[in-house]
Amino acid sequence: MIAPTILLSLLAQPNAHAQKYEVALTTSVQGMRDPRWETVNAAPTHSPSGLVAGVEVSKGTSIIVGFNTGRAGSEILVPSVDGMDEQGFHLATTLTHYQLGARYRWKWKKRLVPTTTIALQLGHATLRMDENIDNDGEEVETRNEALAMGFEIGGGLEYTVAYLSNEQVRFNVGFEAGYTNLMKLHFKATEHGSEETSVGELNPGGPFLTMSIGTRF
Repeated sequence: MIAPTILLSLLAQPNAHAQKYEVALTTSVQGMRDPRWETVNAAPTHSPSGLVAGVEVSKGTSIIVGFNTGRAGSEILVPSVDGMDEQGFHLATTLTHYQLGARYRWKWKKRLVPTTTIALQLGHATLRMDENIDNDGEEVETRNEALAMGFEIGGGLEYTVAYLSNEQVRFNVGFEAGYTNLMKLHFKATEHGSEETSVGELNPGGPFLTMSIGTRF
């Protein structure tokens, strides 16, 4: 009696909704509420790309970790007294968000799954300035770093485009919209000695829209 029961258990189809792990590539467009952002970037938005991975810890709830990073740049010309462009500067900024949070998947349709995400963030920014861009060979790069904590909250929708392995593996395309906010990034310069000098600050928060391509298995 016991042997047939075990055999039937082994031959039974696995649970079609047992995906425990997730991995996705992401690309985003984020608006910046701080008007000073347009000083370091020619566009008013930030466009990072990244990676998110997660593991399900309870029914519908996953713990996720990830990062996204993007570069921005602008050119600043300083006019002379007579109105001519005397000197130029190139500003380049790399802004990276590291996140740790939770994602809940609401039960709705088989292929369409609404999601809610809440995450803590650590933001790291690097600000670089190249002087004398009009004079070849005279560039001098200064580098400034900043760190800040923040948060992200968003809601979205995942669509499963394909299943594999008796529906144990699904390939998804997802969209998520929400709001992200970092505390002020205070840039410090240390290249002229051990004493730090403040060179400015940014508050890079604002609405975002993210597209993801990934799998759950």
